[in-house]
Amino acid sequence: MPEPTSSTAAVTLAAGLAVVEAATGISPPLAAWGALGGFWAFRYLPPMTVAERCISLVLAALIAAIGSLPLAAVGVAAARHFLAWWPALVDSALVAKPIAATLGLLCHRVIGRKLIEVAERASDGVGK
Repeated sequence: MPEPTSSTAAVTLAAGLAVVEAATGISPPLAAWGALGGFWAFRYLPPMTVAERCISLVLAALIAAIGSLPLAAVGVAAARHFLAWWPALVDSALVAKPIAATLGLLCHRVIGRKLIEVAERASDGVGK
């Protein structure tokens, strides 16, 4: 069987990413930006095993892919409402990529810790 050409591989990859996006609703580019932010976070996170790093990257990608587009939509809508000089071409699709990278960067040290604190406070209230 001959090796696939690069154009065949690119078409196959694009089709696979489209299927993933259609099936899950998660944007692969935003997940990649989130994974990039999660990879950047390895510079300040404590040492981890390879499996922990892989799980960390997957979580960063998922959190960023799910949360970045709604945050970008709210942020751009607020900017357009409150800032008269906001450029019309800067929309939520453009702003979502840096937000996804930021969410991936912050998901373990900041977001994860805050979620644990909220859960502990909620469980303390239920236990009393």
